[in-house]
Amino acid sequence: MPVALALVAAAACSGTTRAASAPAERAPDFLVTRLGGTTSAREFRGRPFNQSARSLSNVEFRRFGTGATVFDRHFVVADGLGPSFNEDSCLSCHLDGVEFKDHTADDPGPGLLLRMSIPGVGAHGGPLAEPTYGLQLQTQKVVGTTAEGRLNVSWTATTGHYPDGTKYELRAPTFSVSDLGGAPLASDVLTSARIAPPMTGMGLLEAIPVASLEAAADPNDRNGDGISGRLNHVWDNASQSTMIGRFGWKAGQPTVRQQSVGALHDDMGITTPDVPDTCHNQGSLCTVAPGADATPDMNATDLDDQVFYNRTIAVPIARNVEDPQVIRGANRFVDVGCSSCHTTTQKSGPDEVVGLANQTFHPFTDLLLHDMGPGLADDRPEFDASGSEWRTAPLWALGRRAETTEFHSFLHDGRARTFEEAILWHDGEAAASRTKFMALTKQQRADLLAFLAAL
Repeated sequence: MPVALALVAAAACSGTTRAASAPAERAPDFLVTRLGGTTSAREFRGRPFNQSARSLSNVEFRRFGTGATVFDRHFVVADGLGPSFNEDSCLSCHLDGVEFKDHTADDPGPGLLLRMSIPGVGAHGGPLAEPTYGLQLQTQKVVGTTAEGRLNVSWTATTGHYPDGTKYELRAPTFSVSDLGGAPLASDVLTSARIAPPMTGMGLLEAIPVASLEAAADPNDRNGDGISGRLNHVWDNASQSTMIGRFGWKAGQPTVRQQSVGALHDDMGITTPDVPDTCHNQGSLCTVAPGADATPDMNATDLDDQVFYNRTIAVPIARNVEDPQVIRGANRFVDVGCSSCHTTTQKSGPDEVVGLANQTFHPFTDLLLHDMGPGLADDRPEFDASGSEWRTAPLWALGRRAETTEFHSFLHDGRARTFEEAILWHDGEAAASRTKFMALTKQQRADLLAFLAAL
C-alpha cells in the first residue's frame, strides 16, 4: 500500500482525521505598529490620546507640554467661560484616560452637543443659524444666567440577523430639546447631534496635500464602483477664502486652528484673537452685543500653543499586529471593500512642523464625503455636505476609545455600541461593503473586528 493511502487508512481505523491546516495569511503592508509613521507613540503616563509626536524636537516637546496645559485647563468665569456653554474644558469632551465622566449606557458619548440651523445658506456658504439659539445649543450656564436648553435622548431598538442566522440588535436615537431659555425653536429647525472624536494625528491629516485629496475624489463615480467621494469646500477665516474641509464629522473645518478656535468659541464661550466677539453663538439670546467687547479671553500665545498641541498629538501604536487573527481580519477589511473609503495609507507633504512632513502613515480615511444612506442622515447640510453625507472617519486609535474614555459609543451621534453595530449602520455608498461583511462566516467577522480592535 502506498504511504499516503496507508496514513489515511490508519487514521480511519483509529477514528481520527487530520484536517489540512490553512496556510497563514500574509499581513498587508498597512498592518504595522507605527500607524502614524515616526510620530507614533507608545503609552506613557496612561494617556494614549495625550502623547506628543515622537518626531518633535526638544523645543517642540516642551511646547507640546505647554499646549497640553491649556487643553487640560478647566475655565471659569474669570477666564471668559460662558455665559452659556457646553463644557468648561477641552478635556471634558476629548477624554484621554485622566478624566472621566459619570454616565449610563444610554448616554451617547463624551462631548455630546446639538448643532442647529434653518434651511438656507449663511455667511460664506455655511449653515444658516437658528434665529434664537444660533448654530449650537448651549446646555450649561454660569451663575446668574440662563442655559439655552436641555438635550434629551431616547432609543429605539431594532433586531436583525445575518445570513448564517446570527442575530444582532441596533439602536437608533431620537433627540429632543426641553427647558428652553427663550423662544421656541424655529418650526423648520434642522438639528444634528454630535459626539467628540479622539484627537490623534490631526497634524498629519492637515499635511496631506490638496492635490492628493483632489485625486482621490470621484464625485461622479467615473470608475463605476458605486463610491463617489466628494470634497467639502468650506470657508477659511484666516485666508478669507474657500478651502478644502478636512475636520469635523462633515469635514466642515479646513484647518486644525479653525477647528480649535471654533470649539473654544462655541463649546465654552472662550474668545480668542481669531474670534474676539464674546457673543459666540449669534442667536437672539446673546447677552452681549456683537462687537461690544473686542478683548479676547485667551491670548495669542496660549492659542498658538494649544493649536500646536492639537496638531502634534501622536497616534498610539497598533497592537497585536502579528496575531494571525488580526492579520486575517486586515485582509477581510480589504476584501469586503472597507478600504475603498477608509483609505489605509496616506502621505504628508511639507509642513511647518518638520516632524509631520513627508510621512507615510495609516489613518484609514480618505477625508472625503460619502452618502451613508437614510439611516444615518441628519438632513442638515453643511457647506457642500448634504444631509446624508459624512466624512470618512479615521480608524486609527479606534481600539483605544472605549478603554480610554469608558464610553462604548461610535459614529457621529454615538448610536453604535460596538464596531459591529457601526458597520451594520453603513448604507448608501457603503451598502455593498456591509452586505459583504454580513456574508462572511462568524469567524471571519470576528477576525475583522479583532483587526479594528488592534488599531
